[in-house]
Amino acid sequence: MLAHVHDDCTGSWRLQHDLIVCSVCGRAHPATPQNRIGAMDENYAGSMMQRAAQRGSILLARERSSRG
Repeated sequence: MLAHVHDDCTGSWRLQHDLIVCSVCGRAHPATPQNRIGAMDENYAGSMMQRAAQRGSILLARERSSRG
């Protein structure tokens, strides 16, 4: 299982040689096939959450502007 240095780290995983390394906290794990799949899954989930937050922010801004 991949783990960041801190539970609230928002970094994404990058492949560097034979390691998978977090872009923010720097935590590294061996680039085993299982860890590679885990990193891709986590990166995908993180990107979907970022998109949802951006879209939600736009909707909230529209709602606030229509009230005022």
